[in-house]
Amino acid sequence: CSLDGPLTYNATPSQGGIWRIGGTIFDGTVDPGDYDAGDYLITYGNEPCLTTDTVLLTLVGSALEIPDNTELCVDGEPEQFTAAPVGGTFSGIGITPDGVFDPTAVPPGEYVITYELINEELPNCSNLDSFVVTVSELTASFSVSNCDGNTLCFEIEGDNNGINASWDFGGTGIASGLSPCHTFPDSGNYDVTLTVQRGACSASFTQTIVIEPPPVAGFTLNYDQDLCSDLAVIIDNQATGGSLQYEWLLNGELFSELPQPDELTLAAVDAPASFTIEQVVRNACASVSAEETIVVQPQPNSIFGTDLSSYCSGDT
Repeated sequence: CSLDGPLTYNATPSQGGIWRIGGTIFDGTVDPGDYDAGDYLITYGNEPCLTTDTVLLTLVGSALEIPDNTELCVDGEPEQFTAAPVGGTFSGIGITPDGVFDPTAVPPGEYVITYELINEELPNCSNLDSFVVTVSELTASFSVSNCDGNTLCFEIEGDNNGINASWDFGGTGIASGLSPCHTFPDSGNYDVTLTVQRGACSASFTQTIVIEPPPVAGFTLNYDQDLCSDLAVIIDNQATGGSLQYEWLLNGELFSELPQPDELTLAAVDAPASFTIEQVVRNACASVSAEETIVVQPQPNSIFGTDLSSYCSGDT
């Protein structure tokens, strides 16, 4: 056996002969660990002075060839493992003695599988070795970020170690990689599908992405055209776009965040007063604004008098 200790040959006469193994001279001692398994012809002699004698040495190997560490899907088909030399037995959770591992019969995790070969004729040649079967439950999901108009960037969530990823952007293009960006041609709804693969495992995930139309700011003001103080102003919102958020500012101060703000009352006391109404609208990817200015006049104040405090009849 290749695991046995050195084997020393003896011959008579002990002097005058030459030892050879496979045609190579040696000193008569064979260490099985130095040779591969197989048959070797050993000779001793020295022609013509000493007639050569031969013996056959058979070395039985103890090394095992077992499967590499393997990943299987939790919903995959049973896997048949083999090892060499044949005739051994597999053992471990999830595997049969003849090497069939069923990933559906065990929860996700790592399983140490042992292959043991027993040589009854040469017990020293019995051996065992182990490998690991990883049962994985592969899932797919992604997040969306870095919005720039119709361009969105996508990123796989969770463990992406060893993952191959492919993307379908709702029929508007495809990509590969863990974090691609894509420009959609127009506003609308797009079903984006991510497919991930690792070894024999694969999974898909589809999410509807909404590309909003860009916001367009706009409004009109309804008020009495005499522009006198305590002027009632009604704002008519005409902004367009999807999923809009609003800010309404009067001379730079926020007064409403409603799509349709309440009526304003603008006052001027001693002199004309200027009021700038600004609308800011935004959605996920853009922010725009519009503004209007009104100059309000103060209410007229009547003041009169005379140059005397008393008058006689006929005075002017």
